[in-house]
Amino acid sequence: MYCPKCGKETDTSGQFCQWCGAPIEAAPAVPVVPAAEEVEETPDVGVYAGLGRRFVAFIVDFILIVIFGIIAVSFFNQVNGIMYLYYIVALHAPIASLTTAGTPAAALTPIVAALGLFVVVVPWLYYAGFESSRGQATPGKSSCASK
Repeated sequence: MYCPKCGKETDTSGQFCQWCGAPIEAAPAVPVVPAAEEVEETPDVGVYAGLGRRFVAFIVDFILIVIFGIIAVSFFNQVNGIMYLYYIVALHAPIASLTTAGTPAAALTPIVAALGLFVVVVPWLYYAGFESSRGQATPGKSSCASK
């Protein structure tokens, strides 16, 4: 038998529920199932890394991007563009004196190619490659993730 008040199974020989004390004279044969509480489904929210860990992750990723950038610039023989940029910006050398052709286009083309490779292509490949990989994080983000 089941108690009509609390819905728990009781001893068939008793007149009162052993759990709540309610009379069980007219107890139904089917157990009364208490209504389940509605649970509001929310998306799983993880613990996010704080500002310090994010800064360390940024520094780690920045150092790796610079290393990969230097390798890529060297591999594609764009070191002259970085060198020309240094001479123009730091030493204030005239553009005409940098190349044998003596034209601004002859000096600016390697600069644009080297900066495009170093500032656009390498970071894009770095983030796209690592964040679409199995770990879905860059080395900086995965090494500084909250635990």
